[in-house]
Amino acid sequence: ALGATVDIKDNCICVSSGSLSATNINCAQIPDAVPALAVASAVSKGNTTIFGGERLRFKETDRIKTVTHGLKNMGIAVTEQPDGMVITGGSPLGGIVSGEGDHRIVMAFAILAAYSKNDTIIEGYTAINKSYPTFFEDFKALGGIANVITDR
Repeated sequence: ALGATVDIKDNCICVSSGSLSATNINCAQIPDAVPALAVASAVSKGNTTIFGGERLRFKETDRIKTVTHGLKNMGIAVTEQPDGMVITGGSPLGGIVSGEGDHRIVMAFAILAAYSKNDTIIEGYTAINKSYPTFFEDFKALGGIANVITDR
């Protein structure tokens, strides 16, 4: 719906980005996808509304609040709603975000950091160990840059 090209063949999915455009996303049946959809919306053209996510308030963290706060910290215009958020796509600047103990948020913001003009610090990055402990190894293998900062 955001405009990426998705090809499904046999047991493989190939996703290619193009010019992403804003859309409306009812996340009632896909609450775990919201962090990833939010960061994709952050680099899309226009205003994306994510709605139907009342239960996002009761995941590992309040995902609506945590994602909204992280996007703002990275220079993206976003307005928190009771059941979601409205995101105005733009160019992320980088910044400091917190994973708040939520593995999906850490991974989503790592991807957004790859599109940022400046460095991004993700506090609580070890939350990835819940579902994908080798995430940052794979992220680096795909060309991402990630370093552990121990003096913070």
